Amino acid sequence: QRCPSTARLNLAYALISEQQWIQGRTTAAQEPEILNRYEQAMKFPETEPEARVRAARFLYGLGQFDRGLAMLDGIKAPPADLELRYFASLVRGQLLRARGRMDAAAAAYRAALAAWPGAQSAQVALMTLAVGRGNREEAGALAETIQMAAIDQYDPWWTYWLGDYRAYPAVL
Repeated sequence: QRCPSTARLNLAYALISEQQWIQGRTTAAQEPEILNRYEQAMKFPETEPEARVRAARFLYGLGQFDRGLAMLDGIKAPPADLELRYFASLVRGQLLRARGRMDAAAAAYRAALAAWPGAQSAQVALMTLAVGRGNREEAGALAETIQMAAIDQYDPWWTYWLGDYRAYPAVL
């Protein structure tokens, strides 16, 4: 409220509100308010893509898969930030999978891996898709790749719920 024109604070307010929802500290009546906070963060060019990705993931949690996909479709260009590009593709894959569009989901997970090669979450998603399709060979190969990953292999999804963790160095 004190800094209504600060983009990162608008995005942080939306994320913190969503985290309260995840922890069961909000009611269903407050869900539109959380989405509205993401929409407020979308008004700023510097936070619009991330706010869209996070709003899409929130809509996924609400079971509003088509609305989540539409939210992602509003991203005008692939984000330059590779972690954000990874998040966008991973969330798109989750939404597409939930809609039963397995080929498109696999393509989204592969796009996530193109943005962040070796990311465990995208590989596991692809592996489980392969298992579901009866493609044991592909699933086995992915399982081996995941298990053989270097100990320092990083997956941005692990820090997704930390919000603007990626921006901490710049913020400091």
